[in-house]
Amino acid sequence: MIWVLAPLLARRDDLPGEITTWSAADNSALAFRNGMLIATRGLAGNLISASVPVQNGIAGPARGGQRRYHLRSGNNQEQVVTLACEITDLGSQGLEIYERLYSTRHLQEHCEGRAETGRKTVVLNDHWVDSQNQKVWKSRQWAGPEIGYLRIRDLSN
Repeated sequence: MIWVLAPLLARRDDLPGEITTWSAADNSALAFRNGMLIATRGLAGNLISASVPVQNGIAGPARGGQRRYHLRSGNNQEQVVTLACEITDLGSQGLEIYERLYSTRHLQEHCEGRAETGRKTVVLNDHWVDSQNQKVWKSRQWAGPEIGYLRIRDLSN
């Protein structure tokens, strides 16, 4: 399924990084902190919130460490998944999106942990980050066991 989302809101809170919310015509929405997925709305098994390690002025993951996902599960229950993540810099990569070329660094997060249920979880997120303008042009990010991975491309300039 392909969604086209438009920017809805950009704001800051007490944590590092800028929060941006993008919305679709059906009122589903995705929220990011410096390009890192932190929430979904309007999807089955919503990602209620995620704590992600970011730094002001730096797009994408700032470092490895603990990641915590709060997920909506059956019967409107909340499930918490805590993961330990390591980042690998896979190097410079040219990225083409609709005939535009971007010079990016491919950062990959390998995360492992357990849900409250005891089920082992392994997540592999990818981020293509433009270090010149601090933007995540493309990513593949986990949004929970029901949603799975979202493939995201930023088409804005």
